[in-house]
Amino acid sequence: MNCITPLTMYFSPAMLSISFKNKNKQVDRILFWLNSISIHAKDKDSVIFLVGTHRDSVGLSDQEDIDEYLFENLYDNFCDRLVVNSDRRLAFMVENSAANDAEIFRIKEEVSSKILEAEYMTREFPIRYLKFYKLILTKRNENGNRHLSKSISSHTDVRGYVLRECGISNNEELRDLLCVFHRAGEIIYQPDDPVLKQYVVFDPQILVDIMKTLVTIPPRHKRSHKVASCWHKLEKHGILHSSLIEHIAKQFNLPMHVIISLLTAYDVICPILQRSTRTADELYIVPCLLPPFSSMLNGSLGIRMDDWWMSSEGEEVYYFDFGYLRPDALFSRLHARCLNSDQIRDNSSTRQFFFDVGKFTFGSDVFFKLELLHHLPEQNLIKVNVQRATGTNSRMCVSSLLGHVEVIRRRDFKYLEYSFGFLCPVRHHRNPILQGKLHVVKLANQCCHLREAGPFNFLCEGQNHSVDVFRNNNGSDVWNRETAVDMLHPDRKIAEMPPTLHKQICNNLNVESMIAGDWRALAGEIGCSIEDVRLFSISKNPCDEVLHYWSTKYPVTIKELLEVLQRPSISRRDLVLLIKNHTVSQQ
Repeated sequence: MNCITPLTMYFSPAMLSISFKNKNKQVDRILFWLNSISIHAKDKDSVIFLVGTHRDSVGLSDQEDIDEYLFENLYDNFCDRLVVNSDRRLAFMVENSAANDAEIFRIKEEVSSKILEAEYMTREFPIRYLKFYKLILTKRNENGNRHLSKSISSHTDVRGYVLRECGISNNEELRDLLCVFHRAGEIIYQPDDPVLKQYVVFDPQILVDIMKTLVTIPPRHKRSHKVASCWHKLEKHGILHSSLIEHIAKQFNLPMHVIISLLTAYDVICPILQRSTRTADELYIVPCLLPPFSSMLNGSLGIRMDDWWMSSEGEEVYYFDFGYLRPDALFSRLHARCLNSDQIRDNSSTRQFFFDVGKFTFGSDVFFKLELLHHLPEQNLIKVNVQRATGTNSRMCVSSLLGHVEVIRRRDFKYLEYSFGFLCPVRHHRNPILQGKLHVVKLANQCCHLREAGPFNFLCEGQNHSVDVFRNNNGSDVWNRETAVDMLHPDRKIAEMPPTLHKQICNNLNVESMIAGDWRALAGEIGCSIEDVRLFSISKNPCDEVLHYWSTKYPVTIKELLEVLQRPSISRRDLVLLIKNHTVSQQ
């Protein structure tokens, strides 16, 4: 959720002395804001003023250097948004200490001029809309008296007021009224979301403050002792206890269920348990507060991130390419949607997810991984690795992911542009635009639906290339299969499995998980004692110790290993799929 509105003017201030010393850093900061504005506001009258403060702290020649640098790095891509002042400068450079600074008056004149030119200032609305605006102001005044519960009303209550005071009874006209004030930034109303359309937020800042309170962990000495353990768990693990939500709800004088509904609908939090097994003492995941993957590895186990996250044979690799925009916020919300998805959630309890990576199971035969990549400042990516059982198709899983991204984009980043596709098989590109970048061959974007399975032809470096996407057979795809798989028979002993497969199984089970079964769960299923587990835990590779113990005590087969991994206490469907892709079918 973002409160940048499509119908407004924007000011981006920066201290000139800091800008002169750190030009690249300041331009990166300004680029972040320009891109953020662009994905929310496409109205041609939504213009941006760049303001440099403390003008007297830098010399005249330095001011010229700063302005020239801004023109070189910003104007080409944002010339339709940035306001150039009458001195032909891109930045309005003001002196804060001067009571009658001429540049401040110039800004006021430019703002007045742009307002008079703006098309939205000439639009006409029914006079009864003013009565609704009066209701908005009343709600905000009540908020000043701590009646915050009235800042968020149900759609039913708002409909009753509009019917009574504004004379609007038609649902279409009511929707139009609410959307007008939503676009103007006066309220928040999302008519296309099944949950959010039930609420009208009369003070958008309240919702922002709630989210800010949740994700800004207070210092330890400022935490209430009643919820100190909840804050600690949220800070350390990204796990939110319902007691902490209740504590925050009391601060804002809002019903707890309303806050949970809004935060869940905006994909800020998601419940750990499925709907059918939820309790009053609920736990939630806050994806943006999850620790990064590398920090969750137990150093005593000697596991490297590359081992756990290494690509497997048979994986299909795709990318979302967002260009200059960092997709961190979208990535965390995508995590939440995946975790809260019935289609993903009902078929697997095996999920391992962190701030920057996540592993999920889609249905019963497709396993996928998400990874946040900041490849270059001008190329930010989400990498998707898909692994499927032999004879199945990955298109439905990929289509589901695209659907989740589109829901987030339309709701929170309306004008965000991205492309989705696979990595071009051409190793070296002569095109200077592609130098250093990953060339993602587009299969879909925000305007184009995902193509059907089958041959896909494209031109690159003057040559025609063909890739068979989303195939069902076992052929060698151009972009994702590099080596043949050493096939196993289900009756072969686990001691005979390929070393690479054995290593992948160990690396996955060595990672401790609060949800998925790890090596300890495997040890318990095969009958190891507590003393055995204590001895295995000393090893740098405890899963290897468990498998060795099991295989020397009994002639364990691949089939028996698969059966154990599917038991409820472990439920490692990701490893089942991994092993099955190495296993020949029994006819």
